[in-house]
Amino acid sequence: MVFLEWIVALPEDLTPYYNEQLEHLEEDSHMTYISIIERQGIAQGIEQGIEQGIEQGIGQGRMSTLQGTLQKLLQLKFGESAAEYEQRLLAAEEAELTLWTERVLFAESIEAVFAQ
Repeated sequence: MVFLEWIVALPEDLTPYYNEQLEHLEEDSHMTYISIIERQGIAQGIEQGIEQGIEQGIGQGRMSTLQGTLQKLLQLKFGESAAEYEQRLLAAEEAELTLWTERVLFAESIEAVFAQ
């Protein structure tokens, strides 16, 4: 419809009839008419949203795994809970979590793992 409106110039006296017919079309199909180009744009937007959601979910899963792994390693090596460091674990970036996980192997104390 958008294309037709762009290509065909309706005379002024036919515009009300045209609008009325569009309204009937929308009422009969219970939805607003969407052109092919608009449908493609909507489909593309949905696809991009799904891809972004998947990427975000994978990132969150990776962070959760790193946090859980680090907590378990701290508990196994030092025999104590990392409760006092839990806020830092939850707020940390991936690179920081990776560094701390590596430090667990050589650290003499839990404090050394989180040292600046």
